[in-house]
Amino acid sequence: MHISWLGFSCFKIQTKESIIITDPYNDNSGWKMPKLKADIVLVSDRKNELVNNVERLSGEHLLINQAGEYEIKQNLFYAIPAGEADQNKNLIFHLSSEGMTIGFLGLLNHSLSNEQLETMEGADILFLPVSSLTSERRTKIISQIEPRIVIPMYYKLPKIKMKLEAVETFAKEMGQKKIEYLDKIVLKQKDLPQEETRIIFLKALN
Repeated sequence: MHISWLGFSCFKIQTKESIIITDPYNDNSGWKMPKLKADIVLVSDRKNELVNNVERLSGEHLLINQAGEYEIKQNLFYAIPAGEADQNKNLIFHLSSEGMTIGFLGLLNHSLSNEQLETMEGADILFLPVSSLTSERRTKIISQIEPRIVIPMYYKLPKIKMKLEAVETFAKEMGQKKIEYLDKIVLKQKDLPQEETRIIFLKALN
């Protein structure tokens, strides 16, 4: 599995069978969404331009923007309602592929319910939004899910037009004194950390 970050909450996840894109963003964010081919597209909020620029993507992709269970090209998806206040129509996602599991929280701004945790708990890789969650909620969600890898997303980037939190704040919370950015990560099940949760910072490829 290859994982690269395109900025905001947009990732490219490439498995043996498919290319999955999460939350493709609109150009008025200050960044221009790359033109990419996709087989499967996950959209966490149909009404938010920051995460639903599906038209930029090529290929005959399957769009998942409604709650449900989906099995596509040897990938199993659970799209779960975020279900609280202004995010009652938003989604969070759980993906199983190549013997690994990913929790994708979109732009979640509240704690997880017990029902959501039943699905998300134990995800191997967690995509965590820095700016939409408070420090306390970030820490709590990580301790509840207990992922092997956390990849922060949705934080301050050069030239963007919105005010977002700096990733250094999150790094300090997690005891990371130095941030080293990777262009992408390539993972197999046997490569997952076995002892402590690892924080991986990806360079936004744009």
